[in-house]
Order: sequence, then C-alpha cells, then structure tokens
Amino acid sequence: MYYALNCTLSVFCSIVMLVIFISLALTQRYLQEQSHYIIHLVGTTFLMDFSDTCSWITLIAFEQTDFINLLHDIFRILVFASYYAILSLYVYYTISSLPNKTKRTWIPAHIALFTCILATIGWSISVFNGMFYRIDDGRFSLGPLYWFGQLGGYIILGIEALLTIRYRKQFSRQTQIVLLLLTFFPLLAVLLRLFLNNISFMPACISLSIILVYIFLHVESVQIRQQMELTLAQDRISLMIGKVQPHFIFNVLNSIYVLCDKNPQAGKQAISDFAHYLRTNLDVFEHNQTLIPFDKELEHVKHYINLEHMRFEDELKVNYDITRTDFSIPPLTIQPLVENAIKHGILKKKGGGLLSIATYSTQKNIVITVSDTGVGFDSTKEIDTTKHIGIANTRTRLSQACGATLSIKSTEGCGTVATITIPQERVLK
Repeated sequence: MYYALNCTLSVFCSIVMLVIFISLALTQRYLQEQSHYIIHLVGTTFLMDFSDTCSWITLIAFEQTDFINLLHDIFRILVFASYYAILSLYVYYTISSLPNKTKRTWIPAHIALFTCILATIGWSISVFNGMFYRIDDGRFSLGPLYWFGQLGGYIILGIEALLTIRYRKQFSRQTQIVLLLLTFFPLLAVLLRLFLNNISFMPACISLSIILVYIFLHVESVQIRQQMELTLAQDRISLMIGKVQPHFIFNVLNSIYVLCDKNPQAGKQAISDFAHYLRTNLDVFEHNQTLIPFDKELEHVKHYINLEHMRFEDELKVNYDITRTDFSIPPLTIQPLVENAIKHGILKKKGGGLLSIATYSTQKNIVITVSDTGVGFDSTKEIDTTKHIGIANTRTRLSQACGATLSIKSTEGCGTVATITIPQERVLK
C-alpha cells in the first residue's frame, strides 16, 4: 500500500515538473538572473521526483535481486542529492533576488552548498548502513542517527529563513511570497513525517511549492507584460500627440485665415474649436490619463470634426446617435477612428459621404460605432499595422485599460464600420 501511494505521488510530480521544465525551456520566459535559479529548481525537482519514482518501482515491479537492490540504492542517493541541492538553490535564489549584492552577501549560499555536500554524503552512506533510516517490508523506520541526519536540512532552511528576515525590506512583494512558499512546504513535509513515517512527503511538498511558485511567477509575468504593452501604447500616443500632423495644422490655420475675411463669426468658431482640440491633446500628454469620461472624448472628437467640416464643407456630413455616455474610455481612442473614416473613406469617394457616431448598450456590453459611407476596403485582408499605428495603439489601449475590443468591418464601395465593445462590468464613469 505504502509503495503504491509513494510511487503514485512521485509519478504525478515527475510529470508536472517535466511539463513545467519544458515550458520554461521553450518559452525562455524568465530572463533575469534569479529566474535562472527557478529553471534549475524545476530541473532538479524533476530529477528528485523521477529518481524517487524509479526507486519505488524497483521495490514494486521487480524481484529483489542484488542488482535491483543496487539500482534502488542509486536512485535513493539521487533523491537525497537532489533534495539538498534544491534547498541550496533556495538560498542562491534568495540572494540573487537582492538588489544590491556583494561577495560577502554570497557567503551564506556557499555555507549552504557545503552543508548540502556533507548531508548528501551522509545520507548516501545511510542507504547502505541504515544509520539514518531503513526500509523493511515497505515500512520506513528511523535509524539511530536519524535526527542528526536531519540537521543538514534544518541548517539550510535556517539560513534561508534568516536571509528572508534580514533582507525582507529589500525584497519585492512578489519575491517575499515566492520565498515563503519555498520555505513553508519543506518544513511542512518535515512535520508530516513525524506523524506518518511510511509516506514520503518531501518530494511531493517540494514539487507543490515549485508548482505554486511557477503559477505565481507566470501570472506575474503576464501582468508585467500587459503593463509594458499599455505603457508602450501610451508612449506611442504621447509621441503622436506631440507630433500633431504639421499639414493638418497648416491646413486648419489656412482655412481660418480665409474665413476671417469671408465669415468672421465662423472664423472665431473655428479658432475656438482648434484651441479646444489642441488643449485636449496637451492635457492628455501632460497628465498621462488612462481613462476619461466618454462625453469628454466625444467633445474632443466634435471639435476635430468641426475643423474638418470647415475645410471640406458639404463633402462631409455628420450624424450623432448618442444614447449612452455614462462610461469612460482611454483618451484619443475615437478620434483616430474618425480621422481614418474621413481621410481614407469619405474624402476618397466622389461627392463625399456620411460619418456616423453612435453609442448604445446591450445586456452585457456598451457599444460605440464609428461608421462611414466612404469607399470602403476589403476587410478580409489583414490591416497593415505599420501604416495604421493609430488603430493598433487604439486596440491595445482599449484592451488593457478597460477590457474592450475593437473590430473593423468594411465593404468596398459601401463604407466601413469600426465597433468598440466594452464589457458592462468594466464600465467606469
């Protein structure tokens, strides 16, 4: 019974560790110095679990000959060597996580490594003379020097605990959680072994700690990557704001100049629209806002449309169907869609066309549409994001800031519809 239970635990842990190790090796997810220790930890834990599995299989599946017994002893030695190597790697990982390291900082790691070597030698000898433990008829029994044999593990875990306490203020919250997981489960295995001698808890507990650490670091890395993508998108939009198209400014100013003679009142309104348009761009650039109320974004878009309507007059017709404004979106997300609709759709069609902006809500989402009756394009072809950076940035910022999606559908000769879908649970006013 105990053979089968121990073997099952080891097989399961071996498979999980192998999957994690392959995942890390293929994706190279962790590139920082301390992350290499995580890869070594996973690989060494797999070696421990695999050796533990093989040692139990030699007892279950084969007749106990001298050769099989020798194989069993070799696998047990590998288990002990891997176990103490893992504990030493805990210490190396802890020190590598410190922001400021000196040669003296690494001394505890070297002590842990020396202790690891001595403990491995001691337990390897015990495999043959039983001074620390014996396995008779499937039952684990303590040897006369069992508690002395545990001293090596206690020393290394003690070093780990002291380092964690001493440098706790230098560790990030992420590192503190990782160190807690790595220390807690080996100690738990030691306590469980006091009450259940015949079940090998240590490989399973160490594997569980590595699994939890991997999951935690994986989630953390995804969050960091998402934040980096959002920051990059914000940097790009800031660059776009700081480099408002010179020809657009020139054309607007030239149109205002003409209006000042023909229609001074319209010229004043154009100056007001242009001032508000530039002010909004500068506000976003200075304050680096992630979300703004939709009605504020809509006001900015209207100023932009008014300026374009001043230039193109009857070629540009506009319709608003706004039924929902009590939500927030990233700044300057509607304006690029409107600009594309005018520039690449309506103005390329003889006689111009109609631009429509609408909002409405469904049971689960709030929907914003920007549509035009321009020339359209073949939407089955992938959009070249190198030529449409504004669209790519808009899609990224919508996804990261409020979980929204942006889809664009178009029909050649009929027009284009850009649809933003925001989940109701992510709506903010």
